Amino acid sequence: MGEVYIEKFQDVKATQPIISFIDIDQLKLEIYVTQDIARAAQALDTIQVRFDAQPDKVYNAKIMEISKGTTRNNLSYLLTALLPNKEGKLLAGMSGKASLNAPSVSTLSQGAAIPQTALCHRPTEGDYLWVVNSKTQQVTKRKVKKGDLLPNGYVSITEGLYPDETVANSGLRFLSDGMKISVENE
Repeated sequence: MGEVYIEKFQDVKATQPIISFIDIDQLKLEIYVTQDIARAAQALDTIQVRFDAQPDKVYNAKIMEISKGTTRNNLSYLLTALLPNKEGKLLAGMSGKASLNAPSVSTLSQGAAIPQTALCHRPTEGDYLWVVNSKTQQVTKRKVKKGDLLPNGYVSITEGLYPDETVANSGLRFLSDGMKISVENE
C-alpha cells in the first residue's frame, strides 16, 4: 500500500481516489535524455542503472519505449525502461544514474570535451566559451562550434578550442572580455 488519501469514516465521491497501491516487483524507470542519446538508445535493448543508495551495484533494465517527440520542455525525450525487482531490494522513487553501452554515444564527435555548464549560447551570438589566458588569468569570449552531447554532462567542441586551454565553468554570466579571474581546480 502506498498512500491513503482519506480519513476514517470520511464521505467520498464515486470517482475520488482513496488509496494507492505500489507494486515493486518490477520498477518503471523514466529517464529524460537528449536527442543523441535517444537516437542511440533505439538500437539497444537494455540500459545500465546505478542507484545512489547502492552505488557499487549495477542493474540492467529493459528499454520499453522512447518518446516519439520531445517532452513539454522541448529539450528532452522520455526513455521508459523496466527493471525486475523480485526480491524487493529497490524501492519506488529511488534516484540514480543510467548509462548506455553504446559506442556511438561516446564516439559521436571529435574534438575537445568540456562540461556542458561551460558552454554559453545567445541567439544573436551563437555558442561561445570564456577561455582563460593562463599567464594573465584574464578571460576572453571565443565563438566555438558545438558538437554532440556526451555522457556524464559533457559536450564536444569541434572548432574554436585548442588542446591545453582552460575554460571558465562558473560565474559565466558575470564575466566580460579582459576580466581578471582566479582559477581553482585546474
